[in-house]
Amino acid sequence: MNASRSTNGGTTFTEYGTGLIHTDVHAITIAPGSTSTIFNGNDGGIWKSTDSGVTWTSMNNAPLNTIQFESLALHPTDRNFTIGGTQDNGTTYQNSGGVWSRLASGDGGFSAIDQNAADTTNVSMYHTFFNQTNNLIGYEVSTMTGSGVWTFRGCSGGTSQNGINCGDNVLFYAPMVRGPGNPNTIYFGTDRLYRSMDKGANHTIVSQAPFKSGVRVSAIGISPATDNVRIVGLEDGTVFATTTGANPLTQVETGNGGTIPDKYIARAAIDPNNSNTAYVTLAGFGITMHVWKTTNLNASPPTWTNASGSGGTAIPDIPVNAFVIDPTNSNNLFAGTDIGVYNSTDGGANWNPFGTGFAARGGVRHGDSKPESGFTCCHAWARDVGNFHRRWAKLANNQHRNATGRPNFRRAADHIVGSFCQSLYGHNRRVISVVVLHQRCWRHEHDYGYYAASRSRRRAD
Repeated sequence: MNASRSTNGGTTFTEYGTGLIHTDVHAITIAPGSTSTIFNGNDGGIWKSTDSGVTWTSMNNAPLNTIQFESLALHPTDRNFTIGGTQDNGTTYQNSGGVWSRLASGDGGFSAIDQNAADTTNVSMYHTFFNQTNNLIGYEVSTMTGSGVWTFRGCSGGTSQNGINCGDNVLFYAPMVRGPGNPNTIYFGTDRLYRSMDKGANHTIVSQAPFKSGVRVSAIGISPATDNVRIVGLEDGTVFATTTGANPLTQVETGNGGTIPDKYIARAAIDPNNSNTAYVTLAGFGITMHVWKTTNLNASPPTWTNASGSGGTAIPDIPVNAFVIDPTNSNNLFAGTDIGVYNSTDGGANWNPFGTGFAARGGVRHGDSKPESGFTCCHAWARDVGNFHRRWAKLANNQHRNATGRPNFRRAADHIVGSFCQSLYGHNRRVISVVVLHQRCWRHEHDYGYYAASRSRRRAD
């Protein structure tokens, strides 16, 4: 939605800023003591007008960063090479030198990088746009970094192509994940599961078509060890799986009064070290168990148990939007939630907030890890950072003052952020995060970590 204004007490409204600022407005404020200086917060960040909305200036320049990531994908060996979908701001790319640029405009959803890349030039990359039945369903692929050449795979303009049907029911951000193999297989979910072995040139339906009438696929998990082990979650809580590559898949959770609560399946993951162990995570509220685990996926039926912890070491009643299993230690789990990252070191029996010394609460959408290069990557946005501000101000006043004796807020922020990164990842780890602050923005980079803190908009959902 765009913004409108009234000059007659609300009797009539006139839209303003069309073509000058980003659409999908979330916040509007007028500067104190002024009737003409307006700030507009939208899906594109923050914009400012000093003439009552006639002209607008983007405020989205360093050090203010306002990008919200929907997904991340990592290069198999280069610790900087990253792509990610950034919602209404396209798909972005960080090169080997740590410089970000936009790869593709439009909506940026899921993303993937083929793990067979031997260098940083010849890299197969994938990203999704928004999806709409009978209009646009699919994703783009590029095989050369920096070429700017992307090829769309799927339904476009109502014409079915590459084996993807235009008439499927599909989520706005349809899930897409990679499997093993060379090239990596690509899986794409609508109300059925598609599989491509040739970088999207052709797709085969490898499931029921549809899984359930009128119900869309919300999560896909593929074993890194074998392409035959697949698990699919639906928006109504139903779960399907196969450990043999069978079609149709077996329904392993009813989604209607079964063991797992009937909530939106947000993520599905298979243990990279044991293909019979799998997890699904739930969005929504009103339940205390948002992570579920099976250790016998190959059984008929598998047994699902709560892996959300219990009592004081449980994940709170909050959506779990992202889930990562440490490929070097299957008991080491990471859950991205609406209030930040939680970690379990015992396979889901107990959970604790991830890290110490940093009290910001952030919503995490997606995560990825690469044991080969020894780093983990996550991203977040924060909704309540009052505790951070209190510690920030205390440090600035008590420990970090400049030459004139005034509080050095930037040095205090670096202190907190640096300690946080080091406590989370040690000296060989790297973290990327986006966190909302009410003041300014800092970037912190050392050999032990990288953390970006920025003022941003609150997510509408």
